[in-house]
Amino acid sequence: MATLEIEDLQVDVALETFTAGIKNEHLRYALATKPPEHMHELFEVAQRYAEADEMRALHDDIHKHYASRSIHPNKEDHQRMSISSRKDDRCHQNYQRSRL
Repeated sequence: MATLEIEDLQVDVALETFTAGIKNEHLRYALATKPPEHMHELFEVAQRYAEADEMRALHDDIHKHYASRSIHPNKEDHQRMSISSRKDDRCHQNYQRSRL
């Protein structure tokens, strides 16, 4: 994979360019209210939001799966849902912390 390297890239220019393509309104708001001072901070925030989105999508898929079943989830299914919910809660907590 080829990468483009730009010498002496200003963080505010990179942030402006990066946010132009963001579809996640929460991430866009977080970056607007607390702009990162360094590029690694920008990527850390983006990574946290990406992980939270993935967990939320997984959680939604699990609930759709069980809603379509004619039988109720068994004990193992409940445990898996509980693990997924805890991961989703941690992602939400990370999201909340990143907004501070």
